[in-house]
Order: sequence, then structure tokens, then C-alpha cells
Amino acid sequence: MIEQLKTLYPSMTQLHQPIDNYITFIVDDSLYGIPKDDLPEESLTLLQTLLPNQVTSEKEQDWIHFLTGQASEPPERLEAFRVVALYVQSTFEPSLLENTLKDVLGKKLIFVWQNNNLAIVLEPLELDEAPLQFHEVIDILSNDLEVKLSIFQTETDHAIELLPKLYNWTIQVADKLLKSAHQRVLTQSEALMPTMIESLNEDDRDFFIKSVLNDAINDLDLLKTIQTTIEHQVNISVVAKQLYMHRNTVQKRIEKFYELTGLDVRQFEDALKAYVCIKYLT
Repeated sequence: MIEQLKTLYPSMTQLHQPIDNYITFIVDDSLYGIPKDDLPEESLTLLQTLLPNQVTSEKEQDWIHFLTGQASEPPERLEAFRVVALYVQSTFEPSLLENTLKDVLGKKLIFVWQNNNLAIVLEPLELDEAPLQFHEVIDILSNDLEVKLSIFQTETDHAIELLPKLYNWTIQVADKLLKSAHQRVLTQSEALMPTMIESLNEDDRDFFIKSVLNDAINDLDLLKTIQTTIEHQVNISVVAKQLYMHRNTVQKRIEKFYELTGLDVRQFEDALKAYVCIKYLT
């Protein structure tokens, strides 16, 4: 397919992100673009026929340019919106994910693919609309798509001028937290603590980490066990195999960590706090 497209469109090039004056699309899990000036109407129609549901419309391109800072004004005013990050931990067909999510939410969405695994989605909302909580449907989405899916969702917002900042913050949160999230759906409030730690200066960050980990801070074997436990969703059998130790040893270390820190890694808030601090420490 790639070679055929390059023959038809010699100026086609692979991109790291959507850029101004390019028509973009995804083929074989990679982002490509063709300059708009090289695509007369009949050529664009052919491209849309060859790649159904993958070639972004002009309106979608305008939204992408606003989100990425290439345009100062949005293509339209929204009453409300939220930003959603989707991280897929396997090879898949991007258009299938897009169409499935659009069907679930029952509306048009703006997708901006960051790489082969991460998409940032702009979801327009009505003024008083209660958005779908992805906790309710993530199992359905994952099973239908046959992929392991992690999602970060922001709160509903109305300040369209701040949308590019929210978009960029969502990328940072997704990149740092979704790949190893203990919880498959992460909300904006749950992401604030890790991002707050990152904003601290080195001395304040060290103080915060020490206050969280307490007497466990110098027990590197214990911290390694806790990190692995969180990364495997507290599946004791998997952790034991990963670390070549008995299940009872893993369980005793979890109990010891609780005694030293007061953090129960079976609870999401405690697990997130512990994981972020351990990652910064190590």
C-alpha cells in the first residue's frame, strides 16, 4: 500500500505529527502527509477512496492546527469539551479504534495520533451534557478491539482558549502515566498528584518522596518488589514469577511496605502515590 501511494503521490512523506497545509492519514500504524497544494479535488477523492475513514477532513485539519499551536483561533466555538488520551499496548488498526469510539460516544471526534500507540481525542460536548465515564465501557472497548487499552480523561471544560494547553498537558500525562497505569482509566484529579511532584524543585521533591516512602526509602529490594507489584496490577503470582520468589515472600513485602508507609498498593490512590515516588527515586 505504501509503495502504491508513493507512486500516486510522490510528495507523500512520513510525519511525526500533523503539520500545517498537509492532508494527513495513517497507514501501517504510521502517520503520513501530502501537501494540500499537491492534492487537487479529484486526487483527494481518490485518496479518500483508497483510505476510507483515515484521511482527515479540512475541518479536522483546522482543529489539529489549533490544538498543536499552528493556528491562534479554533475553527468553531464549543459550548463545552473534554480531552481523552487512548493508549493501546499492541499493534492495531487506528481507523477501527476511531470508528468504534465514535460509535460508542455517538458523535464526531477529533483524533490526533502522537505515535503508533497513543491518540489524543477532542470530544465536543453540549453545555449541560454529562460525558460518558470510560470506567463503564473500557472492557467492552478492549474486548471488541481485542487490545489492551488505557484511557486518561480530563474534566469537562468551557475555556476554549485554554484548550491547546489542556491538549499538551494530556500528552504529558498520557506519556508518563498510561503506559504503566495501575488503573485502566485515569481521571484528571488522579493525575494531578504525579504532575504536581514533577513541578517541584529538587529539594521539595526529595522531601515529598521521603515523607511518602518513610522508612522504606532505603530498602531497594522492597521498593523493587512494590514497583513490580503495581506494574502487574497486584497479581501476586505474576510478580513472584517475575522476581523469582515465592508468593508468600511477595505478600509479606507488601505487608511490610504498608507497615512502613501506611500505603496499601491494592488501593489505586496509594498505588499511584507509591509508584510515582519510587520511579523518581530510582
